[in-house]
Amino acid sequence: MLIIGLGNPNRADDAAGVLVARRLRALGVPAVENCGDVLELLDQWEGHDHVVVVDAAVDSPGGEARPATSTHGFEFGGLLELARVTGRFPAELLVLGIAAANFTPGDPPSREVLDAVESLSDRLARSVASYSGGSFAACFDSVNGAAV
Repeated sequence: MLIIGLGNPNRADDAAGVLVARRLRALGVPAVENCGDVLELLDQWEGHDHVVVVDAAVDSPGGEARPATSTHGFEFGGLLELARVTGRFPAELLVLGIAAANFTPGDPPSREVLDAVESLSDRLARSVASYSGGSFAACFDSVNGAAV
């Protein structure tokens, strides 16, 4: 399993995914960062059957973490299609978005995003600790209750 935190740590709430990856590592859970190069995701998840990508999202209430199908609009959707047609799509991909509102360069992340980073990181860490194979999304849901 691979967890990737996607985002720009220097653009306020866009740092959400990167902050999740850093918090997971502090909790002893392996996670990698991607600072916004979505094409790099193809190389990062190569060889991994179960992949979780965490990123900032703009389509959910402030600070809420929930399943998301796209966090970069066409760019991310295009990457998923490229992965599919080139045979580089992982067997299971779970994309989680943390609601973001401020993308101003140099601003710190909002309190809502920081709270969501902590909450989601803890939930992912619990899920990784209990994961024994099969669908990670199902494990995430069962460990954390209803869908996020």
